[in-house]
Amino acid sequence: MTPRLATLLLCWLLSLAPLLASPREAGGGGDTAAEQIERNAALARRVRSLHQGGVPAGELLREIGPAALQGMSQESHPAVGMSVLAMVHDSLLSPGGLLDWDDASRAHEVVPPDLVRPTVQLLYQFFMNAKKAEYNTPAREAMAKVMELVDAFGLEKELTGQFAPDCFRLQHATLMEKYPADEIEEGAMLRDFRDDMRRMARRKAGSFRLDPTVYENSYEFCSFSTFYLSLHYDAGMREGLSYHAEVIRRAWPHIDEPLRPELDLRTAA
Repeated sequence: MTPRLATLLLCWLLSLAPLLASPREAGGGGDTAAEQIERNAALARRVRSLHQGGVPAGELLREIGPAALQGMSQESHPAVGMSVLAMVHDSLLSPGGLLDWDDASRAHEVVPPDLVRPTVQLLYQFFMNAKKAEYNTPAREAMAKVMELVDAFGLEKELTGQFAPDCFRLQHATLMEKYPADEIEEGAMLRDFRDDMRRMARRKAGSFRLDPTVYENSYEFCSFSTFYLSLHYDAGMREGLSYHAEVIRRAWPHIDEPLRPELDLRTAA
């Protein structure tokens, strides 16, 4: 477990200690919040121990995937929800986790073909839950793994709707950590933003594959605010924002259309 996640989880536990100590149920099954938190931690320890002992990652993904997805999808005690995020991050994304590969081409060795889409769904659910908790750096880690799986298994044309890969790329590029752990993390985040925006800005207008059923509203879903960039000084920030503006124009051309005269305050009587 990373120091950031451990600290965040500890704060939750301390602030909610009176509730955790009570017999109040949290999520069904009659278990208290404290019991569910311990069970999630025990599952993460077991998965890592078995993986280190040589059990294939694919076999362990079959075990942890359904439990983790269910835990993140259901309403629960806030501290229990954080413990599920900790369990998923510790089991899959942290150093030595099931999806910790040095080269994305190794994804074929780790994830069985029939588990690729369930794993993408699991990571995306983690991304959304972590973002909601403002746990943005691990959320970005999960989305980076999603994109590696998309590229490794050629899912570019298979995934649609909110799972469209172009939406993934925009979300990863524009999700910012307000307070990075150190200068290294900050530099990597800003560099990713510039590189992703530069790469996407080279694409033709209309070439972005976004959900047509919610196309006009997908801007708010697929692209997050760049406000947090103002918290970081970086010499390349202007370049990155310039590319970002161009990406928005090319991904959603209708946003750049002139206002109708009656809506343009500059010309209204």
